[in-house]
Amino acid sequence: MHGRSQFCSMSVCTALTVSILAVGLLAIGCGGGGGGGTGTGTGTGTGTGTGTGIPPAGVLPSNMILFSDVSGDLSSVNVNQIKPDGTSEKTLFSVPFANYQGFAYNPTVKGQVLFGFAPAGGSNPSYGIYSNTSISGSNAKQIVAPQYSYIASIQVSSDGKTVYFVASLGADYSHIFKVPIGGGTVTPLAYAYTAHVRDAGDMLTYDFNPSGSSESAVYVLPTSGSGSPTLLTTDANHNYEYPQWSKDGKSIVLVSDKDNPSFEVYVMPATAGAALTQVTNLPNVEKDSGVTFSADGTMVSFVGTIAGSGSLSDQGVYRSTVIGTTPGQTLIWQDNQIEGGIYWTGSNGRSLGGNATYLARRRRHAIVP
Repeated sequence: MHGRSQFCSMSVCTALTVSILAVGLLAIGCGGGGGGGTGTGTGTGTGTGTGTGIPPAGVLPSNMILFSDVSGDLSSVNVNQIKPDGTSEKTLFSVPFANYQGFAYNPTVKGQVLFGFAPAGGSNPSYGIYSNTSISGSNAKQIVAPQYSYIASIQVSSDGKTVYFVASLGADYSHIFKVPIGGGTVTPLAYAYTAHVRDAGDMLTYDFNPSGSSESAVYVLPTSGSGSPTLLTTDANHNYEYPQWSKDGKSIVLVSDKDNPSFEVYVMPATAGAALTQVTNLPNVEKDSGVTFSADGTMVSFVGTIAGSGSLSDQGVYRSTVIGTTPGQTLIWQDNQIEGGIYWTGSNGRSLGGNATYLARRRRHAIVP
């Protein structure tokens, strides 16, 4: 069994054990359209650039790669942006480690942001879903009462009516849930480690272990919850993780250890049993911490972390070569405190819940509170 917690550094893993072993993901909705970056420059640093504050709700930087890291004392999670060529890295904003997990803009209501919040904080916080004009629990509107041991991601549908989130109730495995944005009945859709809603709002893709298996697989399911999930990856001997839709909704990018002990990046159509195309080949760097399509779908960016005898200098943000050519990759930003999750925004910077994804650490395989 591939233990998903293996990607984190020893200092981070120790802290996570103290505070229920995990920090939730930050989920950002981003607009589609436009072309991917083609720059070849490389960058190095620690991800500590000066932030400019949270962008107005519904607006994100265009054609940027978004990722996150933790502060040196593990007190906060920083959300960062960088150009695809590895330049202009800076921190957009930071949130306290123990009180906030996940956020998403409402694409139809400027000034409304949704986020996971634990009012009491503490070593075993209980998170609910709230909305406000900024990521602040002060005077925030409660959508779902605090009850979750963690919230892994949040997305808002493109029509602004529905909130989708991955979370865990107590010691249970995490689910993908949906709830009306004004509050009401919370509906579980499926067990899921990560989930991503297609921009059209009709389908979601997620990863979880099939019944009786210790390896994770990738599924698709209508967001209505009707019908049975469709299993896309039928190889029961390897892990398939972090699925994410392309901006046009035609393809899925994911990571797997099917051809390499270190995870590699693959793309596939959303068809059961379809062939996977490998787009990276970097044996000394793990890629089981998130991957994302460029706006035009010709490139991918991923989080690379230590693998085996690799060094800290291997950790950071990578950009792949054009899909369909010889697999290759470029380290565009070194960051030894990087977290799992990444998203490449569209050209217009609009926030669409269906294109949301994960920024910051998420839960792994069978680890429960």
